[in-house]
Amino acid sequence: MANYIIVLSNKVQKQLDKLSDNLGKPIFEAIVNLKKNSRPSGCKKLKGRTGYRIRVANCRVIFRCN
Repeated sequence: MANYIIVLSNKVQKQLDKLSDNLGKPIFEAIVNLKKNSRPSGCKKLKGRTGYRIRVANCRVIFRCN
């Protein structure tokens, strides 16, 4: 399977920095795992816009694959 490059916007980086370690670490790990598997189980295509989402705890990680 192909490896992808992950690019986080400045806004996303700031939001991750503000999160507690209990919530931020699983979200960051889920984002890093997208590098190896761009469509993990539980991934859903967004309606009305391009991209996909995965759920981590009570948060959604929205991303797109180019």
